Amino acid sequence: MDKENPSGTGSFSLNRAKDSIIGDYSFVEGYLNQAEGNYSHAEGERTLATGKSSHAEGYLTKSYGENSHAEGYLTEAYGKNSHAEGEYTLAKSNYSHAEGGGITDINLSSQAKIYITSNYPVLSCTISEYPNSNVNLEEDIIPG
Repeated sequence: MDKENPSGTGSFSLNRAKDSIIGDYSFVEGYLNQAEGNYSHAEGERTLATGKSSHAEGYLTKSYGENSHAEGYLTEAYGKNSHAEGEYTLAKSNYSHAEGGGITDINLSSQAKIYITSNYPVLSCTISEYPNSNVNLEEDIIPG
């Protein structure tokens, strides 16, 4: 491989987890990461990217959905085109976004997504879209 302009085809691994599935054209860097989805990218430590074109970065993050992105610490993005960031966040629905600490995305209807940010543990929250919605923190958010 050329030192000035390294190039190649196929998947690329820098310390990929042993015995992991290798997605076509996937890229792994860091320590014990896995990029199982085709065209996926995993970086950091013990991250997992299984969705097609997904990206996991940080520590113990997981991106399962197609085109999903999980970043931070113990975040998970399950939905298609979803994004989880921060600490202990979970984006379950398609097209959802969860950020902050200890937050699960909320899908109140098939057309409305509400994005919530909060400090961990969840004692209060700020709704950054639909500020006049009738969301009950105790009934709609905490049971997750």
